[in-house]
Amino acid sequence: MERNISSLVGYRVVTTDGEIGKVDDFYFDDQTWTMRYAIVKMEEGLRGRRVLMASEALAKDDEARVFFIPYTKDQVLSSPLIDTAEPVSRQQEDDLYWHYGGKRYWENGVSTGGLRSSMYLNGFHVHVTDGEFGSICDLILNDGTWKVRSLVVDLRASTGGKQVLIPLEHLLEMRWADGELYLDETIAEVEDIKTL
Repeated sequence: MERNISSLVGYRVVTTDGEIGKVDDFYFDDQTWTMRYAIVKMEEGLRGRRVLMASEALAKDDEARVFFIPYTKDQVLSSPLIDTAEPVSRQQEDDLYWHYGGKRYWENGVSTGGLRSSMYLNGFHVHVTDGEFGSICDLILNDGTWKVRSLVVDLRASTGGKQVLIPLEHLLEMRWADGELYLDETIAEVEDIKTL
């Protein structure tokens, strides 16, 4: 099912022996556009820190707005300390996989890039072939494959302030350091794309 990534923020996270916190954000691979981790803000009684949980460990119950994980609270509490406000290194990812077990996604011959926060993209300026057009306000992903399919772009006030879905196939270039992305479309072509 395709859905806004923002709709998953706030889902409760439940271990085999109880609730530990809520999803605060997600990290995705900036080459494959695949969600790799949920950032879970643990409850204050559980040290209130943020931990990374691999997307393949998450079992979702949309009706209850819960992600179930196959670990105990103690396993999560003893997971490697990772500062989620800083870039995550491959060594830190490797430490996570050693802690929880499982197959490392980068061992599948998949070309991987860096990890980016889904919220980090909010506000990125979107440029089309004939000018600046709007800014990213959300991502659409397939929650079965964890692949980002489209960008949600909030258009400028001159276009009525609507939002459009831009499939990733139209992405020409990302300028991460500048907070900008470039599409292979004109303003008129983007305005004809599916609106939300």
